[in-house]
Amino acid sequence: MKKGAINRRRFVSAAALAAGSFVLPRGARAIGAASAFAIARLQYDGDWNPRPNAARRLMAEVGKATSVETAESPVDLPAESPKIFEHPFLYLSGSGDFPAFSEKGRENISRFLRFGGFLLVDGSSGEPDAAFDRGFRKAIAEVLPGQPLAKLDEDHSVFRSFFLVNRVVGRVAERSYLEGVTIDDWTPVVYTANDLGGALERDPFGNYRFDVIPGGEEQRSWATRLSVNLVLYALTVNYKKDQIHVEAILRRRRR
Repeated sequence: MKKGAINRRRFVSAAALAAGSFVLPRGARAIGAASAFAIARLQYDGDWNPRPNAARRLMAEVGKATSVETAESPVDLPAESPKIFEHPFLYLSGSGDFPAFSEKGRENISRFLRFGGFLLVDGSSGEPDAAFDRGFRKAIAEVLPGQPLAKLDEDHSVFRSFFLVNRVVGRVAERSYLEGVTIDDWTPVVYTANDLGGALERDPFGNYRFDVIPGGEEQRSWATRLSVNLVLYALTVNYKKDQIHVEAILRRRRR
């Protein structure tokens, strides 16, 4: 998995170099200050961090389930920052109004996504057609004009990038599907309205903070697997579509 992660980061490094944001050191194996995978949370003027511990928990779950080296904590960056190009995985969440990106923010996010970066969007209200839902849809249409959000097929690579996942859930199960923006054979934006972060969120004592409705702990397990798959998809693209991996996936499923 580490090789796939490094390749994904090289795609993002190309975007940063094109933007003139930084120079990748000669011989570097990954971009950023360290090779450990860290989620970058997008800051904006509003409720940008409704699940403060979710990204940390997701990185811990990825580290536990896979061979990907993960950081202890996420990083927080505005869309305008050139440092977003140091991270292959952006996380955007919210429960209230989502404002339009600034001109610089739109330019950065568009370049990031078109050069291979990945954006997970997580509506934490758990309500379809909420204020965040409406605001995000408008904003992403401005970032990637002519590339509409669409329902992802059940055989999309995101559902088999590590675990075999056949349920789309989070803290709630309002929408039984993921939406995404697909460019050629790569889906750089994936959106869920089911509050994935709410299923992962824990309090300082390690207890889950929110009940998972309606499926309880089984639903939380599926939400966790889907979350891990999203990270692995971001780091390995369509790697898991290769037939050579089918036997290994089936072995994992039987465990």
